[in-house]
Formats: sequence, C-alpha cells, structure tokens
Amino acid sequence: MIVVTEATGDVGREVVRFLDGTGILVRMGVLHPEQAKGMAGPDREVIRFDFNDPESIKHALSGARHLCLLLPTSENAVEMATLAIDIAKLNGVSHIVYQSMLGADAESGSRLLHWHHEVESYLREAGVHYTILRANMLMESLADMAHDSIVREGLLNLPLGDAQVSFLAARDLGAVCAEVMASTGHQEQIYTLTGSNAIPAEEFAVAIGRAIRSVVSYMDLTEEVARQQMTAMGLPQWQVDTRLEYYAFLRNGGGRSVTNDVERLTSQAPLDVWNWANLHKDEFRMAA
Repeated sequence: MIVVTEATGDVGREVVRFLDGTGILVRMGVLHPEQAKGMAGPDREVIRFDFNDPESIKHALSGARHLCLLLPTSENAVEMATLAIDIAKLNGVSHIVYQSMLGADAESGSRLLHWHHEVESYLREAGVHYTILRANMLMESLADMAHDSIVREGLLNLPLGDAQVSFLAARDLGAVCAEVMASTGHQEQIYTLTGSNAIPAEEFAVAIGRAIRSVVSYMDLTEEVARQQMTAMGLPQWQVDTRLEYYAFLRNGGGRSVTNDVERLTSQAPLDVWNWANLHKDEFRMAA
C-alpha cells in the first residue's frame, strides 16, 4: 500500500493518476476528506491525514509500505515532515519518497530551501529507506502566483528579472514519484528533476498567450512592488518573505540547471512550457 499526502494538490493528483492500473492500493491522505469526494475507486481510498495530528497520521499509515511525502504550504513544514517521518518509521513504513526542491541547501539564502535541507538531513538519518526528489519550480506554482493578473490584464508579473529557469510540470514530478514507488532500485537515491531546458519568464508568458490566442506579457517587478502586491493579496508575512527569498535565488541562477532524470526514470521527455500551456489553456482564458 502507498500513502500519498496532499493527494488533492497539483502533484498529489498526478501521483495518484500515474499509480492507476498498477494494482497497488493507494491511500489518498487529505486534510478534509469531503473535498476528495469522487476520487476513491477500486484501488484508491481517501483518508484523513492531518500533519498536526499524530493519531490521524498513525491511522493513515497503518499497513502502508510506501509514503509519498508531499508537504502543505506552512511555516511549520519541518516539524510536520519530521513528525510524519517518525510515525512512518514506528508503523513499519519501509520507504519514504520526499518531494524536496532543487537548491535545498543550508547556504541557499532561502528559508524555504533551508527547510527542505533540514527535512532531507533528518530523513537520511531516520533509519528508513528513502528517495529524495529535488524538483525545480513547478509551472503550476508560477502560474498560480500570477493567475489573476494573467486573466484580468494579460500580464505575468513576478520579480524574476531575466532569470533562466528549467520549470518542471507537476505531471512529470507525479510520474517520477509513482515510478520510484512502483519499481525497485531507488532507495537511498537523490534525483534532481527539471524541465528539458531553461527559459525566462517572458517565454512562459508568450506560451500561455499563444495557447489562449491572446497577448500575455511578462512584467518584471521590483521586490518592493512584489511585496506590496502579495501583502494586498492577504498572504502572511512569512510567506511573502520566503517567496521573495526564493525569487532572489532564481534570479541569481539557482534554477537554471537541466538534468535528464525525468526522462531517464519515466522514459518520457518532460513537458515543455508550450505543450504545458496548451494543456492548461482553459485555466487562463481572458476575462470578458
């Protein structure tokens, strides 16, 4: 049995989808099971998984062999992850697949990446088999951050400058997660997952515009303006700060590396931004 946390998120849904047909029972861990109505099936069940509730974690992991550890957005992410790792080990989980981030390092200058570094270190010392997936920035995350401005104004406005980033699709991350749990030979491995090439945010904007047959332009924001916009959106201060730190990491070249790990593990090339935008075009139709 495989437990997938955050199973209704962009990545979690893809993990579950790629595990369909494998004959492996998948337990979808979600904070609010009622939000996953309709997702259960012959080889899929929905269960409550609250990272702040040890009893719910223990119940969800009962009988599981693999844990696909996807974390929610939280300033307590390290505490959430280490608690889940401890309970998984105590309950006989033999393999944990952890979604980390490219650049996870104590010296990255980004608290978000430092948090992932802490979890990685804890997991490697936990005494349970692990696979660590260091994923580059997801296309879905970039699009979500600027979704409203794309729809309302035809603008992708973010403080990324001319940074080159090998953006990754959630589909490809989900495919790798599923593969390393459904096959063998991935224990104690760290994979770095990227798109097939590094591109500027401007190309991302053009790809979305072409997909929806409209003009979408990239507007580079200063950190001050980006901070004001995120604050106006109601984001908590810690989230504003960590996003800005991560954008600075990308502007400094932290997201430009390219690997072939996605294709090597799944036998499929990762989605490029043009094909990704076409698949997601209905999400960006311009407001009338």
